[in-house]
Parts: sequence; structure tokens; C-alpha cells
Amino acid sequence: MTLLEQPVVLLPSRATTFTVLCARCIDEHPDEFLRATLTGTLRLDAAHGSAFCPHGHEVRVERAG
Repeated sequence: MTLLEQPVVLLPSRATTFTVLCARCIDEHPDEFLRATLTGTLRLDAAHGSAFCPHGHEVRVERAG
């Protein structure tokens, strides 16, 4: 998967935590909706990072603004 194809979570400027659904998990395992939940954090001083869903898919995390 290229960087352009990688899922991205865009956080508001003051947010430090997030909970999202992994789009790849939903595509690959539609019956396991609850296992597609990804919860993560991004420090306020960080502009970007990454997180991994329970199935190991990498999700980029970017801070807006």
C-alpha cells in the first residue's frame, strides 16, 4: 500500500485521543464490525503519527491546522 492509499485520521488541533473504525477491516471483515475499532492518542506537540488496528492495519494520524 502506498502512502496515498493509506487510511488517514485527521484530528482537530487540540485533540489528543481518537476512536475510529478501520476502513480496511470493514472491507475485509464486514461481520466483525466491533473488532474494527481503533483507539489511539497523539501528543499535542506532535503533527503526525501512526496507529495500528486490532488486525494490524496501519492508519496515519495527522493534526489539522
